[in-house]
Amino acid sequence: LWQVDYRRPVAIALGSEGAGLRSLLQKRCQQLVTLTGSSEMVSLNVASFASIALAAVVRGRPGPSP
Repeated sequence: LWQVDYRRPVAIALGSEGAGLRSLLQKRCQQLVTLTGSSEMVSLNVASFASIALAAVVRGRPGPSP
């Protein structure tokens, strides 16, 4: 998640908390990323992941910080 070049156009597709992205959507993606966590973390709420992903995009773009 943190190694992606967010200076280029980005679309974020989020899957369900249990099954993730459907395989058809995964095949259409140019790049798939995950958020690695501790081995004790079973799952992360998709809304929580969305906020972390959007923060990564903002952090990776040039310009003033929000």
